[in-house]
Amino acid sequence: MTLIPLISDSLLLLATVALAAYCWRLAARLRAFNDVDSGLGGAIAALSLQVEELKATLARATAESDSAATSLDMATDRANDSIGRLEMLIAAAEDVTATPAEAPPAETTIHFRAHRHGPGGGV
Repeated sequence: MTLIPLISDSLLLLATVALAAYCWRLAARLRAFNDVDSGLGGAIAALSLQVEELKATLARATAESDSAATSLDMATDRANDSIGRLEMLIAAAEDVTATPAEAPPAETTIHFRAHRHGPGGGV
């Protein structure tokens, strides 16, 4: 029965070599996976950098939109003031155009003459 322990030892040695080769290949894959230049580590680093740039761009865009909103509010306020003034001017213009219609016609002229009573010209 010396043959069975020899076969079992051989199979055990073969399994150990196969597992060692598998572990060596797995370690190589993990190194490539975590490689900063070409692996997933590099992709994560690049994405992290892009996220930071995006945050900065978003902050600038937010500041610019806040500035534009403030400017728009000021322009809207000025426009509302101008609308009020224009409404007052239109109302005044309507009053001015309505007044001559109520006045005597243009052909009618009023003459102020001094009435002379006698040769002294007194009034």
